[in-house]
Amino acid sequence: MLTRKKIIHRLKSYKIDNKHIVLFVLASAGTYIKEFIHGDLERTIPNFGGLMQMEADIFQLDVIKLYEKLD
Repeated sequence: MLTRKKIIHRLKSYKIDNKHIVLFVLASAGTYIKEFIHGDLERTIPNFGGLMQMEADIFQLDVIKLYEKLD
């Protein structure tokens, strides 16, 4: 099993209705956001759906901002 350690720095959500939310994710470089949301058939742990104890999937994915690493 391949282990890729990534960090979710911040999550912020807004409920739209009983089945939809808008979720803002601030994550370390290389984080697979889609896999973090739905878990990729349990291959990505932890994942948002698992943490919320529900099935989760993505309707739309937009990249708002990329940060440049400063050394």
